[in-house]
Amino acid sequence: MEKKDELIKIFSKNIREILNRVAVDFDEVQEIRLRVAAPLLMVYKNEEYYISRLGQRARTAGMPIW
Repeated sequence: MEKKDELIKIFSKNIREILNRVAVDFDEVQEIRLRVAAPLLMVYKNEEYYISRLGQRARTAGMPIW
């Protein structure tokens, strides 16, 4: 099983769909943060990225995430 599959299988269907759209090497993903009333956050290659519903990455939450 790939690391991507191992990581995303623990999330709900909606979150899995978002994570499947993210264009990253999941071997380099260090952390995925889910928080109440806050955007999905991913630590990738030592950098924090906000993840949109479309799977797009942004360095700031200023872009329309949802």
